Amino acid sequence: MRKWYSLIDKVYSLPNLWSSYDKVKRNKGSKTAGIDGESIIEFTAQADKYLTELHHDLKSRKYKPYAVKRVYIDKSDGSKRPLGIPTIRDRIVQQALLNVLQPIFEQISTRPVTVIDRTVAPKTPSPKPKGLQDTTG
Repeated sequence: MRKWYSLIDKVYSLPNLWSSYDKVKRNKGSKTAGIDGESIIEFTAQADKYLTELHHDLKSRKYKPYAVKRVYIDKSDGSKRPLGIPTIRDRIVQQALLNVLQPIFEQISTRPVTVIDRTVAPKTPSPKPKGLQDTTG
């Protein structure tokens, strides 16, 4: 299995940020602005500038996510469900993280797993630690 020592440089790479931007742009919810009021339409107008800034903020560890915009959507039973809407910028960073981490975790989750059935009693009793007395009678 491949070992990874540093992933942050893969997250903030410009090709990954552009790929993330494209995925966010294709999402139907991208038209909804976050707390900063910026929709994908406004972001797209200056995407090159914004993605370069995002790259530098992530690389220099100055990136700070915005607060999430809270809205309530109606449920079929008449109640309301809270929904958090991140900014476009934060959605791109989330997607960039997913682009890097998902393939790694998919490799891990597809490996065969050995399962130990703890409901079956062992064939030989475990030795008792020294100094403990049997109080079961």
